[in-house]
Amino acid sequence: MARLYYWLRKIREYITQPQTTETEFVQLPSPMEVSAPTNPGTITIHIGGVAVEVEGNVNRASLKNVLKVLQEM
Repeated sequence: MARLYYWLRKIREYITQPQTTETEFVQLPSPMEVSAPTNPGTITIHIGGVAVEVEGNVNRASLKNVLKVLQEM
């Protein structure tokens, strides 16, 4: 019976608290990090636990699509 009264009290406290509708946003650091080239014309991009080596002549649109997919993982 004590548990019932405990939870009833908790529910009443929650209901009587003023509810805020204001949303707060927190800026998170970017998980993407670009390291120095290991070979001329090559860069390595680390996203989370994945590393992608990119040659200097890569198609920009293709690289953009690959990075989007990796960020969604």
